[in-house]
Amino acid sequence: MIIDRNNSTLFGIAPMRATLPAAGVVLTALFVAMRPAATEGLDVLARSAFWALHIGIGLAGIYVASLVVRQSVFRRWPAALSVLVTGLIGAFIVAPLYLVVEAFMPVPAAQIPDDALDHFAARGPGQAVIVEYLEVVPAFVSAWFAINLPLLLRRGDDESEPSDGDDDPSGRRASAGEAEDVDDARRMFLDSLPRAVGRDIVSVSSDLHYLHVQTVNGRAMVLGNLRDVVQAFGDDGLLVHKSHWVCSRHVSRYTVAGQRAFCEMSSGAKVPVSRRKRKEVKAMFGAANAVRLASVQ
Repeated sequence: MIIDRNNSTLFGIAPMRATLPAAGVVLTALFVAMRPAATEGLDVLARSAFWALHIGIGLAGIYVASLVVRQSVFRRWPAALSVLVTGLIGAFIVAPLYLVVEAFMPVPAAQIPDDALDHFAARGPGQAVIVEYLEVVPAFVSAWFAINLPLLLRRGDDESEPSDGDDDPSGRRASAGEAEDVDDARRMFLDSLPRAVGRDIVSVSSDLHYLHVQTVNGRAMVLGNLRDVVQAFGDDGLLVHKSHWVCSRHVSRYTVAGQRAFCEMSSGAKVPVSRRKRKEVKAMFGAANAVRLASVQ
């Protein structure tokens, strides 16, 4: 079985780094057109500014939360719990920012307290932040769970995988000596992979708080930080781009095509190489394996 259903995308459509800003634009346009009660009485420009700021702040909170969930401690938790906790953290970050926006862009419909929470918020800035947090949490946590749906679905696939005891998923049993040579960081990362894709890693790419892992058997998505992968695997691979790491023994050749450079992997994938890494990549994999192609106009 090859896990290829939830790799490298938000909802299987596009990388999260590209999708989130695009989603922000779409959501802003949608809220402006729908004219929710929160912006009742505002003209089109004011509504656009209001929703652009609110949605932009929300996306910034999601980005910060993604930095939190990348930390190794969260990878030891059940996926749903780490998503919940980071969603709560993200909501805590954005709540006071929303209050600042509302102070400079007051909404006519929200000026008169009409329930117990409004009266509580009117008592002072601390109470106002608490109320704003309570109002933000449901929507923020729901959105955070939706964004992390690929990860949660992938964990569900893992739980359904049959267990074969302590055998390596690829069918090769590791020797005691090999197990001793693997440090805790490497072992923890390998253990986070689905059994179906095995542990023979070809390349790893980062996308916010996700790591998209290509192995000889397939692809998978896990929580993680690319820096931790670089440290865990040491001389077994190379960071060829700020978002891409390759396993040295799976690099078939280094190719330069016009302004682009990439490593061709044993899987057939092409991993981009940044300009500042070109000399190091060429030196590591040898000039004999370097290929220069004519630029295609």
